[in-house]
Amino acid sequence: MGGGECGRRGESRALGVLADSTAGARVAGRAIVQSWIKIGADSNYRTQSEGKLVEDDQRQSDALGIAQYVASGLAPYADSDDFLEEMKSANVPHPFDTHPSLDERMRNVVVRIDEKEFGRIAASVPAESWVTDILNAQGIEQRLWADYEKKFAAVHEQNLSYRYEPANEAERAIVLKYFPPVTFELKGGKRIALTYAGPILPEQTETLSWDKVTKLNYVDGFGGDLLRIEHPEKGWLGAKTTKVKLPGIKKERARFKEVLGRYWQRHQYMRQQMAHKA
Repeated sequence: MGGGECGRRGESRALGVLADSTAGARVAGRAIVQSWIKIGADSNYRTQSEGKLVEDDQRQSDALGIAQYVASGLAPYADSDDFLEEMKSANVPHPFDTHPSLDERMRNVVVRIDEKEFGRIAASVPAESWVTDILNAQGIEQRLWADYEKKFAAVHEQNLSYRYEPANEAERAIVLKYFPPVTFELKGGKRIALTYAGPILPEQTETLSWDKVTKLNYVDGFGGDLLRIEHPEKGWLGAKTTKVKLPGIKKERARFKEVLGRYWQRHQYMRQQMAHKA
């Protein structure tokens, strides 16, 4: 498998070099390199801009204005102290090779542009573009951006549901949207519920906080499944353990395990994020 993967990467790299060389022979090499500089700068700045949005702990609207933000901030970015250093290692999108550097691609077309020109090239606005030949190009682009930003905001909101403790009702609403209480019926009229805050065990009314859980161990049994919960506090024989019998859960076993694991994982991730910010 390893040799095959290396072989595919080598073939991809060879195709990439051939594509660049062919383009350089058919089109002005300098124009091609200038386009790579602009693409690399735009890609870097957009990645940074979206990264800041991802890190934001506030829910975002569907209309983020990423395109406008990138367009207005690209020129100042191209004039910044970090720009040249970041461009040296910039990966320029390529149809065959996913990670070619700008320097490598310039070697492929045998054209080199001085780094001092990068900023001016990145910030320059073309006098004309083939985009104007596309009927309603602006409308198409606006629709594509609107759809992208809507999906971006939705993914960000779901990510927030993993980050929030929650600390207020607005945050709680987002967490509940993705982690609502899920109840599983057991034999004898018993039930067990899983919530973002922790499980509600059979014959209990209070939630067992996930903070009072250090380990979960699910045991499939012929006579009935068992959930073993270890707690932070110690007992006479080591870690204190609660054994929860789950009679009649067999038909819902797979779903119960999936929900249990996902809610437990959410809590651990949330605590890690809060500790990181502290």
